[in-house]
Parts: sequence; C-alpha cells; structure tokens
Amino acid sequence: MQARALGNNLAILAMGGLLVGYLLLLIGVGALGQAQLRNAAEREAHFDLEKREAVLSYFFAERRDDMAMLAEDRALETYFANQALGMSMAYGLRASLLSLRERLVRLKQLKRVGDIDVYRRITLFRGDGQALADSLSEEASSMRWDNLAEILTADRPVILIGQDPGGPQLHAAAPVRYKGQLQGVVIGTIDSQRVLDALYPEQRDQAAQEYALLGPSGVAMALATGNRAHGPPPTARTAIFMTAVSGTPLRLAAYAEPRSGQRYFTSPWFLAALFLLAIPVSFGVWRLLRMNSQNLVLQALTEAAQRQRDALSERNVLLQAEVAKRLEYEQLLARQANFDPLTDLPNRNLALDRLTQAIKRARREQLRVLAMFLDLDHFKLVNDSLGHGAGDVLLREAAARLGTVTRDSDTLARLGGDEFLLVFTEIHNAGNAELLATEVLNALRPPFHIRNQEFFIGASIGMALYPDDGDTAEALLKNADIALYRAKHEGRNRFHFFTTAMDTDARERLALDSHLRHAIERDELHVVYQPLVDLQSRHIIGVEALLRWQSAALGNVSPVHFIPLAEDTGIIHELTAWVLQQACTAAAQWNRQRPLRLAVNISAKEFVHPEKLLATVERLLTASGLAPAQLELELTESLLVQATPAVGTALAQLHDMGIRLSVDDFGTGYSALSYLQRFPFDTLKIDRSFVQGVEDNPASAALVRAIAKMAEALGLETVAEGVETEDQVRFLGEVQCPLAQGYLFSRPLTAAAMQQLLERERPAVRPRLLVGN
Repeated sequence: MQARALGNNLAILAMGGLLVGYLLLLIGVGALGQAQLRNAAEREAHFDLEKREAVLSYFFAERRDDMAMLAEDRALETYFANQALGMSMAYGLRASLLSLRERLVRLKQLKRVGDIDVYRRITLFRGDGQALADSLSEEASSMRWDNLAEILTADRPVILIGQDPGGPQLHAAAPVRYKGQLQGVVIGTIDSQRVLDALYPEQRDQAAQEYALLGPSGVAMALATGNRAHGPPPTARTAIFMTAVSGTPLRLAAYAEPRSGQRYFTSPWFLAALFLLAIPVSFGVWRLLRMNSQNLVLQALTEAAQRQRDALSERNVLLQAEVAKRLEYEQLLARQANFDPLTDLPNRNLALDRLTQAIKRARREQLRVLAMFLDLDHFKLVNDSLGHGAGDVLLREAAARLGTVTRDSDTLARLGGDEFLLVFTEIHNAGNAELLATEVLNALRPPFHIRNQEFFIGASIGMALYPDDGDTAEALLKNADIALYRAKHEGRNRFHFFTTAMDTDARERLALDSHLRHAIERDELHVVYQPLVDLQSRHIIGVEALLRWQSAALGNVSPVHFIPLAEDTGIIHELTAWVLQQACTAAAQWNRQRPLRLAVNISAKEFVHPEKLLATVERLLTASGLAPAQLELELTESLLVQATPAVGTALAQLHDMGIRLSVDDFGTGYSALSYLQRFPFDTLKIDRSFVQGVEDNPASAALVRAIAKMAEALGLETVAEGVETEDQVRFLGEVQCPLAQGYLFSRPLTAAAMQQLLERERPAVRPRLLVGN
C-alpha cells in the first residue's frame, strides 16, 4: 500500500510538474508575442509620424514659396517703384495699391482647394508694421503687425506663429525688397483646416494614430484624429513620438491611449489546486492549444502590420521621387534664369548680382572693382557671311578666350548678342585696369577659324572703376557702356575709361536724340541748296541739297552733330526719305524752266537694306516727276571700301535706272582706288580741305592736280568743293576741273531764294557770280 501510494503521489507530482511546465511555457510564449506586437505597433507609429512630417514640411515649403513669389511679384515692385518716384495716392500710387490688392486676392483664390482656401487672408505690411493691402478688406490702414523683426532679420520666407483673438495661428511670411532695400513684409494667414488636411490625407476618423502640431511653447496649433476639429490633446495622454517639422518652429507629436497588454498570472492557489485536484493532463493540452491559437492571431497581426509598413515605405519612396523631381526642375529653372544657354556664362541678372556683391566686399575692405564692358568688333560680318550658326561658334570661342584672362574671384558674363561683361576685383589703380584691358585685347587678337575661314575679330572696351565712377552696379554698368561707345566712336579695337565729360556728352546726346525724333512733325527741318557752277561759263548747272535743323529748344544744330546721331539711332532712314522728297519736288519744278542737276548725300546706313533705298528713290522720282538722269546720289568712301556684294548690286541698279553716282569728299577717307573700277561712278568731288590749300600749299596743289588727272583718265567728272577765291578758280581751270561749288558763288539758299537766283540768271552771265545769304 505504501508503495502504491507512493507511486500515485509520484504520478500526481509528475503530472503536476508537467502541467506547471506547460503553463510556464505558454506564459513565456504569450509574453514574447505581446512584445513583438508592441514593437511592431511602435515602428508603424514612428514611420507614420515621419511620413506625416514630410507631408507637412512639403505643405509649409509651398507656403514659403507662395510668399517668396509674391514678394517678387511685379505688382509689388510697381507699387514701391511708384512710391520711390514720389507718386502720391492721388497720382498713380492709389492705382498701384489697388492693383496690388487685386494680386493678393487672386493669389488667395488660386490657392483654393475645393471649397476651402489655403489662406484665410494675405496682407502686405510696411516695415513699421502698418498694413498696406489686405485680401479681405479694401481698407487695410487699421491693421498692424507690431513685431516684424523676426521676418525682416530672417531675410527669407519663414513660417511663424501669431497670436490671434481665437488662439495661436500659423502664418507664412516673406520680406519684400525693392532695389536691395527692405520695404515691408507679405504675410499669409494659413487656414487650420488645410493644415489638418495636409496632416491627414486620409479620412481623419479612419486614422490609426492621433497627432498634434505643437508650437515652441507646447501649445497645440492643430489637432488629432476622430471627430475633434482642433484643440490640445487630452492631458491624460502622453506623446509616444515627437519630431520637428522641417523649415518651421513647429513639432509634430503622436499620441496613444495607454495599452494594457494581456497579462498572465500563475497563482499559488492555482498550483495548489493542480496538485490537490490532480487536474487531468487534457486540461493542460487544451490550454496549450488555446495559447497556440492566440499566438497564430498575433502572428497574423504582425504580418498585416508589416504589409502596411511596406505600403507606407513604397508611398514614401514615391513622395521622395516627386520631391527630388521638383527640386531638379527648380534647379533647372534657376540655372536658366541666371546662365546664358549658348556660352554657359552668367547672364545679365547673375552678372549684376555678382557685381553688387563685389562692390559690397570692396566697400568693406577698401578695394576697387573694375567693370569692363566689351563688344566684339565686326561680329555682324560673320553672321551675314556664314550665318548665325557660325556666329554662335565664334561667341563660344571668344568666351573661352576671355575666360583665360579672368581669375576665380572675377566674373565673366554674356549680357546678350556680342556683348560681354568682365568684373575684376582687388584692383589697385587705373594702371592695373589698363594691363587687364590689354590682356583682353591680346586674347582676341589671334584669328578665329570658322568653317575653314579665318576671321580677325577685335573688341571695343569701356571701363568704369568703383568707387571713382559709381557706387552701384547699375551706375558702373551704365558708365562702362558710355565708355564703350566712345571706344567704338574712336575707331574700335581699343579701350577707354569712363570720364565725367562722357556722361555729360551722353546726356546731351540723349536730349539731342529726343528732340530730333520730333523735328519733322514740329516742322523744324528744312533743306537748303548750294549751286553747282560750270567754271568756264559760270552757269549754274545743278544744286546740292543740304539738310538743316533749327530746333525751337536747342537753336541751330549743326549737321556734324545730328547726322551721326541719326545714323546710330536709325532715324537717318526717315530723314533721307524726307530730304529726297523735298529736294526732288523742288528740282522737278526748276527743271520745267531749265535743265538742272540735283545732288543728294546718302548715308552708308541706307545700304544696310539697299532694297528699301531703291524702292524709296524710285517712288519719290515717280511722285515728283523728276527724271532719274537729273538726280545724283553722293556716297562716302567708307561705304565703298567695305561694300558687300549686295551694295555693289544696288549701285549697279541705281546706275541702270539712269541715276548719277558720285564719291563725296574724295581723298579724306580710305582712298582705296580699286572701288573706282568696281562701281559705276560718274563724279569725284574733291574735298574742300585740299581746294583751300592750293594757293599756298604745294602738297595740296599736287593732290588736286593728281586727282583731276586720275578722274580724267577714268572718264570721271570732277567737282571742287569749298571754292572761295578767284585764285582757286584759276588753279582749277589750269588742272581742267570743270565744276565747283562754294561761297565764292553762293552760300546754301532756301528753295525760294534758289528760285529767285535761277530767275535772275541769263544766258549771258558775268565772269563772276556772287550771291549773298
């Protein structure tokens, strides 16, 4: 019995031990499963927090971009430009302010999503905090923003927290500048509903986690999930995760209810019951199966959490790709806005910015800055002869050569066309600038080889130094441009420093140009005529038409001043047509009484488009009734030396029409005599500087004699200009020069005075014909 009892006891103890072991095993497995589930939930919550922070960062970045774009809007620039010009509200400024408010209203409407606006209102404040324009109210003068220091010192768009009567409010703001000076601040008040929509792209009542957007002091700016629209989270909850929202003073916090995981207890009474009641092993097996089924449920939940995490990761990858694509596009736009696509050099915008930065540094360190404005000489010749593709090749090679002259601290930029700007820093004196200009000219001196052709392209350079010639980028660039014009005027392929006198000349030239453009409509122009006399008979055989300008504001303006200006600005085409019309009409009337030749000077600029000149001449001859043989066009040697095939064709067509062609001021230009054979000329006009020296200057006398002999050999008629004495007439008779004009015979006369002179002249005239003014 004792042995049997002992055996039963041992069996009971063995069964109890086995049951306790099963229970302990199940408790351990359950605890491990709960830990894994809790870790998976925490990872999911953390990943979801990072995703929503990225969405919020992108949302607030768009708001900063909105304000940055608005701060640079043309409506704001126009308003502050008008304000800087001194406009009052009555004259122009109020209209600019209304246009500015309309721009604020349009931007607010553009940012509407469905029935909800991203911005509750958008307001422009001055630097002292006073409102200028508001999207919700036409009268914004009563609004103020007392502390703008945070925005003004940031010098970039920011997201800030303002205190409204209804509680803290999010705002996007950006400083507004005009010509580098702070003028005010644009502030967009962000609708909290849009923040919640950005925080919860899904339905908020379906979100698995609750979040709050906290300010620096911990105050909630926007709320969590469920049916709550906004407000602070319950105080009983604590944030399980928290992260800063990039680019803002905000933090995003995730909240959760306290979790009470399933706990298991192993009571001593339960163990005692096992031992005392000898619970069958089947109960332990059933318990084991039950715990195993719970473990399977936990595993299924873990796998579902993993799948959700993978889906979130995929969405995050897509979002990052979209952000990277947007950044790449913005970088491309920024490069296109600041760099020249042909030469890959900085364009005008970036060049002015770098020049401004160089001036700021020079002001701090007491240095000098050199602005070198460069223009390629005869670049148009390459475009006209080989096409714009060859011109682009030349520009790229010229940019490469110029790059060898600059240092890393300097700037080389293409401003447009064949114009370049070089900004040199740390210039000590004008001597350094001269050396740099010489190096630039030497870099461009070797020939350019384009499409198996060789071109020599020099450059004209204008230079201005900071602080001597200006203390702003705009002033230096303007003055360097003025100096460049002087360098071109003096013969090209050279450099010139800016001087105050140049600025005065430029202003005078600008004023002269302004008055000249209205000279015809104001009836300030008139044509005078100087007789052309046959020296043998002293008969008037023709007249030369000369343009004169009697300005009401400037007085009598010499052709020496306004004709070159008209050629540079393009007004010469209008003046030439007007002179031809007046002169042809007058000459046609005189030719009804007696044969008379009309000479008119033609600018070389007219042959840029020779087909237009031919059409104008033909039209005016037909309208006036003047025979082509009675018209003589006077050309300068500069046109003939550099004449293109198109110019030669135009001259041949004019000659075929019966129009006479003459070379004006022969001997003072290039005197490349080959053009006398290439083109169908009828007359050579000997310049007055040679004629006036024949009496006492043997060299002038020899030149006039040689010109007359050469013209006779070529079958050309000669005309001596500027004849003032009888001794000059006798000498011209000796060298067999048949025609002359000058003050000895008559000064230039008006059309009416010329008509009277022709009526007084009879077939038998006196040996000498003197006519007053």
